[in-house]
Amino acid sequence: GEDYKITASKDKYLSDTKYISNDDILKAAVQEKLYFKLDKISKDKTYTLSDIYYDYNSAKLREGSKLILDTLYMLLQENPNIVIELSSHTDSRGSDKYNLDLSQQRAESCVNYLISKGIQAERLQAKGYGEEKLLNDCGNNVKCTDEEHQINRRTEFRVIGELEDGIHIKQ
Repeated sequence: GEDYKITASKDKYLSDTKYISNDDILKAAVQEKLYFKLDKISKDKTYTLSDIYYDYNSAKLREGSKLILDTLYMLLQENPNIVIELSSHTDSRGSDKYNLDLSQQRAESCVNYLISKGIQAERLQAKGYGEEKLLNDCGNNVKCTDEEHQINRRTEFRVIGELEDGIHIKQ
């Protein structure tokens, strides 16, 4: 009747976590299949942190977002030398300057959360892009649903270098 969290990890790869119940473990054992996909961490490749969303006009992390950031925390713990940029994005509502400032606050809220968990500040950079990198056609003066706008309010990360003796070395 227990639920389990199983994580596969390898140095310089993104870890993959599965949540399974006791029944699922038995099924996997019988079938001898439990698949994990580990992606090699590539410099400058952007990884979207699924389900880190923000309310309209807010930089406050939702509780569910902290769970996703905990996964990034584990990745950073497993790869203690990587330096990342956390980038946040807004939807197109509001002025360009306001959205740029808001996205910077959102990126900083993610960085501050990871620092509060014990990640060195030198390993994290916050960057707000405002509405510069929309994922859909919901630009200025385009009528879109709240759900379509929500897609653009996101956070991503990318590896930008490594720490060597506590100093950020750009790769």
